[in-house]
Amino acid sequence: MKKILIAGCAFLTATIAQAQQALSNAQAKASLDLASQQAQVTQAQSLVDADTVALGNAQSALATAAPADQPAAQQAVGNAQAALTKDQGALATAKSQLASLQLSSQASVTTAQNAVTSAQNGRDAKLAADQQAIAAAQRQVAGAQASYSSAVAANSVKEAPAAADQLAQAEAAVASAQNQATTAQANFNASTLTAPADGTVTAVNGRVGLAASVTGAATTGATGSGSTSSSSPFVSIVDFSHLEAKVGFSEADAAKVAAGKSAVITFDSLPGVRLTGTVRTVDLTSTTVSNVVTYFAYITINDAAAAVKTGMTASVTITISATDNVLELPISAVTSRGTTATVNVERGTDPAKTTPTQITLGVRGDSTVQIVSGLAEGAHVVVVRAAATGTSTSGAGAVQRTGAFTGAGAAGAGGRFGG
Repeated sequence: MKKILIAGCAFLTATIAQAQQALSNAQAKASLDLASQQAQVTQAQSLVDADTVALGNAQSALATAAPADQPAAQQAVGNAQAALTKDQGALATAKSQLASLQLSSQASVTTAQNAVTSAQNGRDAKLAADQQAIAAAQRQVAGAQASYSSAVAANSVKEAPAAADQLAQAEAAVASAQNQATTAQANFNASTLTAPADGTVTAVNGRVGLAASVTGAATTGATGSGSTSSSSPFVSIVDFSHLEAKVGFSEADAAKVAAGKSAVITFDSLPGVRLTGTVRTVDLTSTTVSNVVTYFAYITINDAAAAVKTGMTASVTITISATDNVLELPISAVTSRGTTATVNVERGTDPAKTTPTQITLGVRGDSTVQIVSGLAEGAHVVVVRAAATGTSTSGAGAVQRTGAFTGAGAAGAGGRFGG
């Protein structure tokens, strides 16, 4: 197990990005909350203004009312006064809530801004320290080179060859200083972390001075009866434009699934979303899931919708085979024995009189089967169904089907998306 020290400014760059996002979120939330509360204050003020006008009108009507109308006018004044008092209370409450919200929103924005400033200061301090180390190493290189040049010049003046040990010592000093400069430059270059591919940062697991244990790379494929994994990555990146569904199949279904097959993906949590995809690969080795031998297939998604997130549960239907313009019957109308298949064809117009007819089957679907030969279009096929007493028969016509005839597609329950 290797021990590495997470140093440099790579983690600070991600921390600054997170702090800036948090600041943007706090500012956006404060703006929305204040706008909503200000709208409530405005609405309450409008009600108070309307109540004030209504009270003035009621008081004017009372002053000019005839003696017989005085009680009603007095009642109207009282009602207007009560409405005004109620709405004035609501206005005061709304203003108080607005003032409180302004204080809390400002505090949230200030906290987020302080976090951004702190992260930027940390990054700047680390960059300055790395640059100082590079400058010191470069000065050592320059000093060693100067000493070497001085020794060579002194030997030249004396017109005598330089001593081998002096030259070796100077060359060793230059090499040592050059190694230190190279190490310092490499450390400085490593302080900037570059993503290996485009994507969105979903997690930052490192921090200043954290010692990480590296045991190997994370794997997504299944091997044997389980899967392998490693410690958490320093930064997790997901490419939401290239999502993939991981779906488990039983032994019987896995034998029918192959790379290149088309698939349809749906989601219980997204009723209106129906995506298409293609099988990228199928595991060569099995994984035991709940005591069931399972083979995982990986479906590449075409144009994933923005609402689809990693980790969502999906249902996947894979088209095993398809053919166009075929004759078909319900599976329940066909009797299969080994390699032989027969149907009961109606004789005349009496469903009780049938002729067993041998047919050749083609592609089998979930509920229908293709008729390759042995049956003409428009023939009436009788299906015998069990009843409470005796049996009943009903006619079934063989029809020409237009469009794709989809084979028995295996649906993977519990499939999950990944970037």
